[in-house]
Amino acid sequence: MSEEKRWPLSVRDISNGKENNPVSFVNELDDEQLPIFTMQLRFDGLLGFPGGIIEREEDIVCGLNRELQEEINLDLGRFMVREADHLISHVNHRHKFVFHFYSLPVTFEEFRAIEKQNLEATDYGNETLGILRVPLYTMKDGYHGLAAFLNQQFVGNAKDQLLYGLAKLKILTPEELSEAIHKSQALKLTKAY
Repeated sequence: MSEEKRWPLSVRDISNGKENNPVSFVNELDDEQLPIFTMQLRFDGLLGFPGGIIEREEDIVCGLNRELQEEINLDLGRFMVREADHLISHVNHRHKFVFHFYSLPVTFEEFRAIEKQNLEATDYGNETLGILRVPLYTMKDGYHGLAAFLNQQFVGNAKDQLLYGLAKLKILTPEELSEAIHKSQALKLTKAY
């Protein structure tokens, strides 16, 4: 029996003294298919990662885990983000926010369970309208897939965190990311279907 590959469950957290914003999932379908990386359709129609306010008494990781439970119904008995899962932080001095990005490995079966559990989340239909898979491919027309996805509206620096996560986790090569970014910028006004 071969060892099952594990891809990260990426998590975004916002902290402005006490604010938080988590989650995007990544996993591999099988050896012939691309990994899965997810984002969330938010209540305001923008794409991002689940999150919200960290309570004053919470540290960032505890607040992050609480938000994951509320917004995607993450089973904290099975999955828990730790400080060691941190990937990167960004500071927004103007709005006094600190954005943290985390990654947590999950198997494909675990990912599917998380994806299904999302529908039972406390905040589903209010703060979050569901998770969606990022298309990590380019179709034959050279635009549809990731390049077209990058032309969606993202909240804050979620697009930057998505691109950083895809590169840092080696889900896509720098060349693949650069090509998708270039095509998204070059074709966003000419492709409307």
